[in-house]
Amino acid sequence: MAIKGLEQAVENLSRISKTAVPGAAAMAINRVASSAISQSASQVARETKVRRKLVKERARLKRATVKNPQARIKVNRGDLPVIKMGNARVVLS
Repeated sequence: MAIKGLEQAVENLSRISKTAVPGAAAMAINRVASSAISQSASQVARETKVRRKLVKERARLKRATVKNPQARIKVNRGDLPVIKMGNARVVLS
């Protein structure tokens, strides 16, 4: 009792594993990298008392691809211009 289309189904599954799995892996890597940027920006902003947006702008993500499944996060750690901090505030105590 032979099953019709079994060879075709096996071939389709092997074709999916060659294309879909690396693509899904690259998507997962990119998702983890972007969440790492968000979480670290929040933590740094909390510790330095700088707006989160300013910290997050200084991080760049080179996304992972199917051919190169590595995401690279580059952070500009140089001095932050004071003018980006916004208007000066006077706190009366």
